[in-house]
Amino acid sequence: MPNPHFLRLQSTWCEQKRWADILWTLGPDFYINFARGPVTVHDVSERPRTTRACWQGLAWVRFACERLWEGPEHPAIGRNGQDMTP
Repeated sequence: MPNPHFLRLQSTWCEQKRWADILWTLGPDFYINFARGPVTVHDVSERPRTTRACWQGLAWVRFACERLWEGPEHPAIGRNGQDMTP
């Protein structure tokens, strides 16, 4: 990784459904890199499972960006393959 970027996507905000706060705090670097192509996410947790920040938060960010940028929308798939789009 020649030029890594770091951000914190808080799972507590996902639980509290603070969607606007999540989008606001990601920052322009994330959005530029996300718009240019694939973004690799490395998640760190004390539990050996996918975190809420990944299965809910990142799915929300992708859905919001696809909708805003009028790109092809993909279903928001959560933990255990559950469709969260509705």
